[in-house]
Amino acid sequence: MNHLEKWSVGIVFLISVAFPNPASAQACGGTERWAVKVGTDSGVGGVQLSTPIPMTVPDMLRLNEPQRPLTGDNDTRLAEETHVYVVTGHLKMFKVEAGSKGDQDYHMVFTDNTLQYTDDKHHMPPGHSLVAEIPNPDCIAGQQGDPSVQSRFIDAIRSARGKLETQFTSIDVSGKFNDAGGIPVRIVGVGFFDFPHHQIGRAINNVELHPVLDITFNPAAEDFSLSASPGTLSIGAGGTANVTVSSATAGRLSSAVTLSLDGTPPNATVTFSSTSIPAPGSSTMAVSTSALTPPGNYSLTVRGLAAGQTHSVPVVVTVTGADTVPPATSVTAPIDGSTALGLVNITAAGSDNFGVVKLEIYIDGAVRACNVGAVSISFPWDTSAVANGIHTIISKAYDAAGNVGTSQTITVTVSN
Repeated sequence: MNHLEKWSVGIVFLISVAFPNPASAQACGGTERWAVKVGTDSGVGGVQLSTPIPMTVPDMLRLNEPQRPLTGDNDTRLAEETHVYVVTGHLKMFKVEAGSKGDQDYHMVFTDNTLQYTDDKHHMPPGHSLVAEIPNPDCIAGQQGDPSVQSRFIDAIRSARGKLETQFTSIDVSGKFNDAGGIPVRIVGVGFFDFPHHQIGRAINNVELHPVLDITFNPAAEDFSLSASPGTLSIGAGGTANVTVSSATAGRLSSAVTLSLDGTPPNATVTFSSTSIPAPGSSTMAVSTSALTPPGNYSLTVRGLAAGQTHSVPVVVTVTGADTVPPATSVTAPIDGSTALGLVNITAAGSDNFGVVKLEIYIDGAVRACNVGAVSISFPWDTSAVANGIHTIISKAYDAAGNVGTSQTITVTVSN
């Protein structure tokens, strides 16, 4: 090697030391179906984060095991892997996936009340446990992924990892299992069907929670309840009615309750005044039908999620025939046949079986005042600005179905 070659090699060495390859700087495992495991796959948008399913460990072990994608397909997310589960059970033990091929995940063995777990090498059969994993947030790309693609679950992964490390402050990171003592836990995670490869704790159907999005230790102390009032509604097509959804604590609860809904009637809308409420707290749920909403009974389910717990409350909505009845309205002042002088306060009121959405006051056929979302209206009429003589006053009321009610005509004589 001549001096120039030696010089070139030296420069390359210095550059490699000063600016190491990011892929080699972080020794990550993560190979088969890794993108699906960590939420960087092309189908991750289909994961139903807003509707977690409450389960127990036995419930998880009864799920049907689907046909997995072919080896080498690391991007296909199965339909069975779009569900988020909230699973109660016990954390028996956990370890850090260490070594040259390790991805630094936390591999957790999650069991039912028996605290028994699968161990193929020691002839401990499956049937009481499953695996739950918290990925290393610094190894999201793994060996197969794109480092520029961010996980949809990255914030939840970091939070869950932090909760585990707060609970267990002296963790053996050598790859050996840490004894968790069977502590009661509630785990929120995305369902994933792994290839069986003698994992300690593997489920009989090879389902896993991967990634874990949240973990709560001793969860019985953190819970809430949900209620709805009224629980039944009768609404005419084109009408609107409100339900108060309330939460209450059952033990301590530090997080807000997130509300969602299943079962909106056809051609109707349902909105919450707030989808995030404290416990205790409440939100107003407005159910608005249209003239195209078919008559019938509809079952709505309001769900609340907090601290990994999900509770629901039913609301039954009965939609009657289209609202064809116009609102009632009347001019309440001045009285018919009276004489007006100077400044006169005109008032009107309206009522409707499904609610008045707008009121108007007309003088001599021209609209002079309008009030939206109220059942009464007033207008100060300066009679000095009009000619002496007879003038007419009416009010109009509108409902959500577009029906219009008109009052009787009030006649007054202006004499200034």
